[in-house]
Amino acid sequence: MAFRALMLNEQDRTVTAELAEIDDGQLPDGNVTVAVEYSTLNYKDGMILGGIGRLVRNFPHVPGIDFAGVVESSEDARFAAGGVGSVAVHLLSAAGYQVAASTGRPQTAD
Repeated sequence: MAFRALMLNEQDRTVTAELAEIDDGQLPDGNVTVAVEYSTLNYKDGMILGGIGRLVRNFPHVPGIDFAGVVESSEDARFAAGGVGSVAVHLLSAAGYQVAASTGRPQTAD
């Protein structure tokens, strides 16, 4: 499946960014596929785009772990197909934090 993404590349220790059309074959091997519905870039992504720090070591690279969507397929028992996926929520909860997620649509809240 093809999709548009922010793609980072590096040449001579200079990081460049472009919006690119990529497909699953260009992504690193993984075992969970999420149909992303919402995504953001966070502070560390901004640092990378601004050339501050060496947070990314492997290029090309699609930045961002702040997303939410529906799990399409998974080889990992922690993420069932059809479930809602968020890397940021998973990482925080795995670190022991209690996470309360918002849909951004308070009118649909219980």
